[in-house]
Amino acid sequence: MPASSETRLGDWSRVTTPRPAARGVGACTAPSTRPTRPPAHRTIERRWRAPRPQYELYYVAAEERDVIGVRTNQRGEQVYLYRLETGPVTARSLLLDYVASMDELATHARWYNALTQNCTTTIRYHVRQVAPTRPWSWKLLVNGYLDRLAYERGTIDTSLPFAQLRATSEITGRARAIGDAPDFSARIRAGLPGMEDGWR
Repeated sequence: MPASSETRLGDWSRVTTPRPAARGVGACTAPSTRPTRPPAHRTIERRWRAPRPQYELYYVAAEERDVIGVRTNQRGEQVYLYRLETGPVTARSLLLDYVASMDELATHARWYNALTQNCTTTIRYHVRQVAPTRPWSWKLLVNGYLDRLAYERGTIDTSLPFAQLRATSEITGRARAIGDAPDFSARIRAGLPGMEDGWR
């Protein structure tokens, strides 16, 4: 999943390279928010968290060309794509944990909190369910630092100096040029660091 420093770089769906779905189409899962008013009985209980209307937490599950395309073509953001150094067992466990949370939200709403439950901390919560706990870092909260933190912790490819890796991993231009091509997921990965063998 791509990573955008302009949008908090806040979901693993923006920094992972998942296995392709049917016909080689990559899939993404991204936590996000939308404004909504909670049920009346929750208003007083949650008022200290955020002014009304509050922001309800939800997940976007979509094809990569949709998730990336809306950022590169509609929002005009810069998008970066990195390979996660994660084995298939951990990746599957992470996906299933995401799915379990999606199912839970159907009956138990959760609300955005800028410090405790935002796009980035929600991803950290999922990672902690399936992998060893890593120390907290201020880079989880400050916009545009998540890829640097992942590099420092060896979570993404470290074969190049970080500045070079980041410059090489920007896919904004190629994503715009590829457009809605059916092989979008394969073509945005071509030549990127750590992706020489294609899908893994």
